[in-house]
Amino acid sequence: MTEDEFVTFKETLLTIDDALNNRLPKEFGDAYDIFLRDYGWHMRLEEHPNKLIPFMLRGNKAIDRHFIRQLRWSLFFLWTKATRRFPKRRKMINSAFKAHLRSDYTASVPLFLILSEGIFRDLCGEDLFTKGKKSKMENFTKRNPDLRIFPLISHIIDAVSNGDIIGLRFSDEESLKYPNVLSRNKILHGADLSYGTKVNSYKAISQFEFVVENVYKAVTNSFI
Repeated sequence: MTEDEFVTFKETLLTIDDALNNRLPKEFGDAYDIFLRDYGWHMRLEEHPNKLIPFMLRGNKAIDRHFIRQLRWSLFFLWTKATRRFPKRRKMINSAFKAHLRSDYTASVPLFLILSEGIFRDLCGEDLFTKGKKSKMENFTKRNPDLRIFPLISHIIDAVSNGDIIGLRFSDEESLKYPNVLSRNKILHGADLSYGTKVNSYKAISQFEFVVENVYKAVTNSFI
């Protein structure tokens, strides 16, 4: 582990520890956002943060291998679930997964980012990659007053969708500040010419899974 990775690990661990000890939804949301900001991956709701500590100790590559292994095992299940839940986007979903499986990562990365954005808008009526002054989930619940959303998921969605890494601009300063994060703007506007890697494709799938699983469950109250 490098010195910079150790500093990142220490800060992230303290936030996760605070979330676990206080057991408050907001702190859990902050922990998810910080992990995404520092490592570029979305933590799964069913995975206890303590399980990630051994990988964090070994550095970024160990974290990458862990999440890639998880997503590879569940890839076809996620594919099937996404096409069932969002049939009107079936063609693009199929294209994204097929591109990833044939290692065409320059195609799969933007496809998964576009799908994440479109599905989030379908579900919440809000823009995923736009930072706003108001809570996106608060706006959603105002429009759907009868819906009861599990607070933990609501805080996680808000923390991630209004967090540091949403809507990153083209500046080299921001890219250096968050080196492990996919910059949606730089990729989709043609400023990033080196994004097409296996790791980045899985990170885009991690973003897609966050929307298809966590956001879907939150706004539909469905765990099927």
